[in-house]
Amino acid sequence: LERAEELKLVAAQADSAAPSEVDDWVEDFDEEDTGAWQAELEELQAKRDARANATVLTEAEAREEAKQAHYSRLYKLPRLIDETLSTWIDPAEDLSDKQIFQELLRLMGLPD
Repeated sequence: LERAEELKLVAAQADSAAPSEVDDWVEDFDEEDTGAWQAELEELQAKRDARANATVLTEAEAREEAKQAHYSRLYKLPRLIDETLSTWIDPAEDLSDKQIFQELLRLMGLPD
């Protein structure tokens, strides 16, 4: 019973408390404002839904995309190897393929 009386007292004090500075804010929204906000919200939701639908791939599409990415990396490999070889081994040395391979192994710290 004491707790109930205490809660009633707190509620009465809250009702009699001075209004805060935001209590007297009155904002009149006209239909034009709310209509514009609603249209903007619907546009943003449509964009969000389109983005979500665009990223959903079937398993087969995801596999195909991963395969294409893998092949594109492989396609770049000869150029990358050539750039690597030209920076590691002086092309003016006229080394044979076997000598280049052994030099690469040596530079990478791998046994022959």
